[in-house]
Order: sequence, then structure tokens, then C-alpha cells
Amino acid sequence: RDIDAIAVWYNKKMFDQAGVSYPDKNWTWNDLKQKSDQLRKGLDKQSYPLAMEFSSGQDSYFNLLLQAGDKIVLPEGKTDVANDKAIAVYRDVQGMLNAGLIQPPGEMEASDVFQSNRVAMVYAGSWWALPFSQNELIKDHIGVVPMPKMAEQAGVSHSLAFAMSAKSQHKDAAWKFIEFMSSEHAQQTLATGKVVIPANQKVAKEWG
Repeated sequence: RDIDAIAVWYNKKMFDQAGVSYPDKNWTWNDLKQKSDQLRKGLDKQSYPLAMEFSSGQDSYFNLLLQAGDKIVLPEGKTDVANDKAIAVYRDVQGMLNAGLIQPPGEMEASDVFQSNRVAMVYAGSWWALPFSQNELIKDHIGVVPMPKMAEQAGVSHSLAFAMSAKSQHKDAAWKFIEFMSSEHAQQTLATGKVVIPANQKVAKEWG
């Protein structure tokens, strides 16, 4: 049905107020930490340089682990999120939290705080493009860049799909529905609705 991606959205107004240059597509994790430190010095204490939704690995730490070179899911089907690479990432993030560079988890959802002009940068999914662009408080001064590179340039891509039960009593009808929802026409409708990026690459650009 669809695909998505995670990126870093930033508030140009807050960067300008703090006198910090905007991030670009070639930035690194060290650049992000440096900008976060500069923003901390230039923003009021009620605002934060960075926010991540730690309750969702898709939005935050899964991306960081992949960028650090952790495979997360091993070939034999097991997961590994406690190796040396992963621990180094956790410690890095914990240090940024302790320094007040990242919004403490549990206060409010990261993307909601971003929409209130209280966070300069946020890790958020492509599905936030429409809400962000319609928000009167931020729509005229937001930008978006790829996540900063660590050891690798990597990230989580999630998707939803249509499926039928193997025990379905109406497989022909179910298949007709799946076939229609996968068609270029239906995917075009999904794209122009601007909610999610359609899986059909021919019409995916319509979402953009």
C-alpha cells in the first residue's frame, strides 16, 4: 500500500534566533551535536535543540543503530540491540539528554512540541509532511533534511500492505479488492491525498 521514511525537520526561525546555520543533506552526527550545542546556548530554557520520539524505534533509535552499523536483525532471525555499537549510541544520546540538548521523553510527543515552536529539530516520519505544512505556527519557516550520517547513511522504511487470509471463504473478492487497491488509479488517489507515499513508484512523485 505505501512506504515511508524518517527525516530531520528543522525550524528556521529558531535557528535564525540562535544564530546557527541550517543543516544540509551532507551533515553528520557530529554536526548535529555541534548545532544542538550552539542552539542550546541561543535558545530559552523552555525550548530544546532536538526532539525524538523514543517510544517508537521507527522514529528514533532504530535509525541511529542502523547508522552506527548495527544490523539489529541478524541473519538467523535474532535481534541484537545491545552490542558495543548500540551501547555507544545509547551513551551518546544519554549524554545529550543530560546536557539538555534533547527534549526529555514523556513530556509531550516530539512532533507536537515541534509544532509549537519549542523544538528546533525533530526526527519525524514523512507522514508528518501534511500536518507540518498546514500548521500556521510553523509552516512558513520549516525545512527538512536527511538524517545526519554516522558510520553509514541508513534509516528505517516502514510500510503497510493489504493481505487476505489463507482461510478466507471469499478469496476471489478479496483478490479483486487487493488488485484494485494496488492499481495505479488507487495509488494515484492515495498520492494526491498527501497522507502517505504510495508504494507504486510511478505515482510516488505525486505525493512529493
